Amino acid sequence: MTLLTLPIVMQDGSEVVDYDQHGIPLYIRKSSSQLVKYLPHWHDDLEFIVMLSGNTLFHVNEKEVLVRNGDCFFVNSRQMHFNETVNHQIEEYICILVHPQFLTSNRTILEKFYKPVLENKSLEFIHWKREDPETRLIKKFLKKVFRVKMENFPAYELICCGLLQRVWQKIFQHAIEKNYNEPEISDLQILRDMLSFIYQNYTSKIFLEDIARSGRICRSKCCQIFKQYMKQSPIDFVNSYRLAVSCHMLKNTDKPITQISFDVGFTQPSYFGKLFQRMYDTSPTDFRKNFSV
Repeated sequence: MTLLTLPIVMQDGSEVVDYDQHGIPLYIRKSSSQLVKYLPHWHDDLEFIVMLSGNTLFHVNEKEVLVRNGDCFFVNSRQMHFNETVNHQIEEYICILVHPQFLTSNRTILEKFYKPVLENKSLEFIHWKREDPETRLIKKFLKKVFRVKMENFPAYELICCGLLQRVWQKIFQHAIEKNYNEPEISDLQILRDMLSFIYQNYTSKIFLEDIARSGRICRSKCCQIFKQYMKQSPIDFVNSYRLAVSCHMLKNTDKPITQISFDVGFTQPSYFGKLFQRMYDTSPTDFRKNFSV
C-alpha cells in the first residue's frame, strides 16, 4: 500500500508551509516514512533535503531524480514537485524550507545574488550526490542547521541564516558556472492552471474537457502535459486527489464512508471503494481502523 499524503494547498496549488514560528519563514524537520507518495505542490520557499537513510524519488516538474542515502537535494522556488518512497524502504531525511526573505531583505544583494537563481526557470533543482566532493560541505551546513534548531541554541535563527547563506553561495556559484539557458515554460504554467481547477472543483463532476478548458488547450494537449509532468492521465490524477482527501477525512472525521465518497466527488460509493482498494490495497473501512488518530 502506498499512502498519498495531502499537503495543505491553496486553490492555485501552492502549499501552505507550517513554519516553526509565526513571522519567521523557516521550517526545519526530520521526516521518517514508508510507502508514502506526496501530491504535487509548489511554494515560494527554497527546499533542502539531506537523505539520512533509504532512498526517495523526487519529481520536479517533468523530471525524476533518485535521491539516495547520503545525497543532498535542493528544489528552487515555485517548482511543481513531490516525492515518493522507493521499494518499500523506510526513508529518513532532514527537510528545510526557507523563504528567500529570511536570507536577505537587502535589495542590492537580492538583485545580485538571489534573483539570478530564483528567476532562472531552467535551474529547477540541484542534486548533490554523496560521492561528489562538494556534498560533504553542503551536508555539514544543513545538518548543523537541524542541530542548532533541535538543541534550541540561543538565537538559533541567526545561526541558521548564516549557514543557509553559505549553502546559497554554493548554489549561486553553481548557477554561474552552468550558465543555464531559459527554457519555454508555458506548459508548466498551463499545468498549474489545470491543477488549480482540479483543487477547486474536485467535489463536482469533472470531465477531461473541463480540465483542458481550464488550461485553454485541447484534450490531446491536456493528456500530453499530464503524462509528461504527473505520469498519469488527467482523470487518474483527479481520482488520486479525491482519494487522498478521503484518507484525510477517514482519519480525522466520523463521517460515514458513503458520505465521504460523495463529499470528495464520487457519485457511486461502490466505485469509490473499488478505486480505494486498488490504490491502497485496503478497504476504506480497514483504513479507518488502522490509521485513525
